[in-house]
Amino acid sequence: MATSPAVHSRTTAMVLVVGRVAGAVLTAAAGWIHLYLWANGYSDIPTIGTLFLLNGIGAAVLAIALLGAPTRLLGIVSGLSALFTVGALAALIGSLTVGIFGFQEYLSAPYVGTSIVLESVGIVVLGGLTAMCMASTRRRPSARRHGRALQHLDGHRPA
Repeated sequence: MATSPAVHSRTTAMVLVVGRVAGAVLTAAAGWIHLYLWANGYSDIPTIGTLFLLNGIGAAVLAIALLGAPTRLLGIVSGLSALFTVGALAALIGSLTVGIFGFQEYLSAPYVGTSIVLESVGIVVLGGLTAMCMASTRRRPSARRHGRALQHLDGHRPA
């Protein structure tokens, strides 16, 4: 049984809203952990302290952008948020394995497990949202491209 275009459109819109909100919550939560740790001792760690502060600020900006971006820009914002989260998780894994900037993290440290879960889920949600937005963009032609196509058909310039 095929679904009508209206049902498909409503379902897609709902998935985009859920993905947008979930991505923003996951991004904000991971950023909050960085700000909390920065305020509770990590600010004293050279280089790492500054990076934790920047991560918290960046996550807040991206979470707000995810919630407020127009739908036409959501794919870009969610893609940037996914890459940001990949970077944060890669840094955490680096600090757990070989250390970064002279700092070695341990699995037993506060919020390490929570960060791994939040950032992993965030990558999946934001990556899926980005893919969905990009696929949606490819399916519907822009007005400009559509206008050009019409121009060739009837010899008139679009208004």
